Amino acid sequence: CTGCHAALADAATARAHAGDGHAAVTCLDCHMAKVVMGIDRFVRTHRIASPSDPRLLGAAAPNACNLCHLDRTIDWTIDALAERWDVHLPASGDERGAGEAWLASREPGLRVLAAAAYARSPLGRAALPELVRGLDDPLAYVRAWTAFAVEDVLGRRLGLAEYDPRAPAALRARQLAALRARVIR
Repeated sequence: CTGCHAALADAATARAHAGDGHAAVTCLDCHMAKVVMGIDRFVRTHRIASPSDPRLLGAAAPNACNLCHLDRTIDWTIDALAERWDVHLPASGDERGAGEAWLASREPGLRVLAAAAYARSPLGRAALPELVRGLDDPLAYVRAWTAFAVEDVLGRRLGLAEYDPRAPAALRARQLAALRARVIR
């Protein structure tokens, strides 16, 4: 990054560029966000991008800001970009937090990405009821990836007797009822 952006090689300048409250954020967190599906985790994209790309924010697609600020709306992100970077984009009008909107998306990839983002987030425990709901997704791969996220939030693995994403719907329903009773308080 600093090969082209030499001014940001100074740690204080880089922190100021990132803005208040982002002392632990790196260039990669904003400009190469974790939006690429790996084998069992999301990994960084190899595309260097701007978090203010209107094509992403306009479609409420995954963006670097909301991957961390899951509880904030896309409009909050648009407002922050306008205030901090003088980037002006049209409002989305969606009043839900981005994480909530992504978990409820018709797009399976967004549901999976949101689950993975919650697994990395301090908000993961609070989102556990919604994540557990994702374990009943109609698509097996979404259920499997959501199970990874639930395991990360719980800090333990789910045995197949506890939850099997490939099990028939009736068995999964029983497993999920028992899992909800144990982990959601």
